[in-house]
Amino acid sequence: MCYVRPTLGMVIKTSQTVDSSGRLYLPYLHQWKHPASDLSGLIALMIISFGESCPVFAKSSTSSNNIATSGAYAETAPFSGYGFPSVQQPTPSHSSSSSAIGFQPYGSGSTSQLPYYQSQAPYPTGPFSGFPQPHIPSSNPTQPARTSPPYPNYSTSSNNTIQPEHIRTSLLSAVQDKIRSKLRENIGTAHAELQCIKKTREDLNAGEQRIKAMLAKMQQEEDDLQNSIIVYQQATEDISKLLSLASESEELGIDDALDTTAPIYRQLLNAYVEDNAIEDCIYYLSQALKNNKLDLEVFLKNVRMLSRQQFYLRAIMIKCRGIAGLNTR
Repeated sequence: MCYVRPTLGMVIKTSQTVDSSGRLYLPYLHQWKHPASDLSGLIALMIISFGESCPVFAKSSTSSNNIATSGAYAETAPFSGYGFPSVQQPTPSHSSSSSAIGFQPYGSGSTSQLPYYQSQAPYPTGPFSGFPQPHIPSSNPTQPARTSPPYPNYSTSSNNTIQPEHIRTSLLSAVQDKIRSKLRENIGTAHAELQCIKKTREDLNAGEQRIKAMLAKMQQEEDDLQNSIIVYQQATEDISKLLSLASESEELGIDDALDTTAPIYRQLLNAYVEDNAIEDCIYYLSQALKNNKLDLEVFLKNVRMLSRQQFYLRAIMIKCRGIAGLNTR
């Protein structure tokens, strides 16, 4: 909440943006959202609003005299149709009667009606109308001065009539206030729409960054897929060539198909194969003995022979692995 604090020589002027206590009513304050709203924006709107309609005005030194004079004629002055007393002459002349005019300033009533001239005389006409009216003093001479109204103080001419300039000034004031009110509403609405547009723009920018990241990732995956396709096509061509060569060549034995790069590796491979074959042979001899298909004496004789041969092959493998620089364990 923001308040206007006038100095000792100033008085708060109530309007659509400032109440009698000095509190401000702006759409920017009611729609305050941090961090979109800040003090700099509030001060800028206050400058515009106060430049159109000042929230304070100076105290008038002649306000007490005007109030005392109006109190002196409160009992005799007729009231116009707009709720304000007509301007009167304290001593009307006998030859020409003064005409009172009721005028309603802007802000005290409806602005759709224009001030009009009142034809009735302020004092009753009769045989004693030529004498001046006695001056009635105020019943409360020490009445404190009241503040002047927020609308301009229109002065009357010597014959107590409203001049066209006064009507023109009143109309201009009414039009200016209405335009200022509409302008403040439009500024508040435009500011709210601008904040909404900024928020939408931020969301769109964030979405744009996410979409760009997704597109970059998809492009990378597409490149990887293209490379995989190229590798697959190359492997397919190589396999097709090998298949065509295999179909044209003669049949090869399994032993001829497997070969080593050096003679030491070939000797190691042959010893390893024979060692595993002896292991299988000893296993099947034990199974035959278990099923009573082989005598114990025959079993022991064959196992002794195979074990001697296996020992020889394992010694060869250890020696070959040592020469080849492989692990001998």
